[in-house]
Amino acid sequence: MAQQLALDYKTNVIMSHTIIFPNAKFWVDDEEEVLYCKFKNCKSYRKLEVPRVMEYIDVILEVTNKTPMPFIIDLRNTKGRFEHKAAKLFATHPDLHKIKQFEAFVINNIGMKLLILTYKRLYDPYTPFKIFSSQTAALEYCLKTQIKLYAIN
Repeated sequence: MAQQLALDYKTNVIMSHTIIFPNAKFWVDDEEEVLYCKFKNCKSYRKLEVPRVMEYIDVILEVTNKTPMPFIIDLRNTKGRFEHKAAKLFATHPDLHKIKQFEAFVINNIGMKLLILTYKRLYDPYTPFKIFSSQTAALEYCLKTQIKLYAIN
């Protein structure tokens, strides 16, 4: 796991606090207050397990400073599956639940779409979400939804 201060030249997002794992990257867009989660796994036999989910949750809580915000979860070109306990933990962890306002998933294949829909139906039917094919569309959704959320409060 590595930490860095950087500018992502692909998205032009200023990342004040980035944490990188071999197969994942987490950062917060300082201007938009959005958590980005980028997963990269090309091996379909790999399974997301509880110890790794605990590490991811700790990192998410750290980079967000436990501040509620939307999550953009980029799963493009990702394969694999998750343990039942790992999925349940990620969906129901009390500290994560407090900061996860809504989720925007970015995908590029039908297999990942089916996995997300199954995960949301079984483990996390309460957190609002949408699925997109581009990160730009996902960010637009997050910004529009945040404006509506703040207008209500």
